[in-house]
Amino acid sequence: RVRDTVDELERHPLGDGGRVVCDLAAPGTGLQVHAARLVTHRRRTATFPWAEVGPDAIESLATSAGLEAQIVDERHGRWFAVLSR
Repeated sequence: RVRDTVDELERHPLGDGGRVVCDLAAPGTGLQVHAARLVTHRRRTATFPWAEVGPDAIESLATSAGLEAQIVDERHGRWFAVLSR
């Protein structure tokens, strides 16, 4: 399932100078993949794979996908990363 997460990052073309901004889970989360679904008052989607990635795992995940974690930081209690090719 980790490979699925890497494949998803690799699947989307990212041109030179392009960036991916990631909202990260809390430190210590590592990489956790599980089934998720979207539910509204009108519909419920089929399940799809969802990854939660903490700041402790984003650099190795990015490297596996051929990306570089340029920024990994916390602001106002939220963690994020900026990845680029």
